[in-house]
Amino acid sequence: PSFDSFPIDKVLNRIYREFLPFAEQKGLELRMVPSSAHVWSDSVLLERILGNFMSNAIRYTQKGSILMGVRRRGGQISIEVCDTGLGIPDDQMHAIFEDFHQIDNEERDRSKGLGLGLAIAERLAICLSHEIACDSKVGKGSRFAVLVTPAETKSAVAAKLDDLQLLLHGLSGRRILLIED
Repeated sequence: PSFDSFPIDKVLNRIYREFLPFAEQKGLELRMVPSSAHVWSDSVLLERILGNFMSNAIRYTQKGSILMGVRRRGGQISIEVCDTGLGIPDDQMHAIFEDFHQIDNEERDRSKGLGLGLAIAERLAICLSHEIACDSKVGKGSRFAVLVTPAETKSAVAAKLDDLQLLLHGLSGRRILLIED
């Protein structure tokens, strides 16, 4: 992974634009709540996780809406995709993250996907040291979230650099040993 600090809105906007035509084609309302949060992650891999969540939300929602947004949960940022879809039975919640597992596709119809999206999302989350959370009620819908570490904004980083420069001026004439990897 290539970690960096970035505004999560950039990723959310790309996903929104990519999936809006598919949602409209099914007559679904797709909404995105803007966020000013900055996160520490790999933007490409995080976008892949969220894209898999969105793809499933559209695939398994027949009517209603899908909402994508961000919440602060403790010291983490929860990036969530919520839908009014079919929902997932409690006894299937762990199985949906297994390779090729699909609910209601016993005939293995490839037009309904391969059953790899959530397995890939989970592996990417592990690779990024992120956590995936989900909850669902049959007939009501589902919420899938990836919990990421918040990052400081560029202005906060700039302020810390200013503080560091003030500190360094007070060290004029001193010897400093810097050890790094």
